[in-house]
Amino acid sequence: EKIATLEECGISVAKSPAEMAQALLRVYKP
Repeated sequence: EKIATLEECGISVAKSPAEMAQALLRVYKP
């Protein structure tokens, strides 16, 4: 796996669902 955890990628899991979705898109679509 490229990504171990969201926190490792500097993504705050405390953000809103919309922000999380945008963060995931940045992570999985470089």
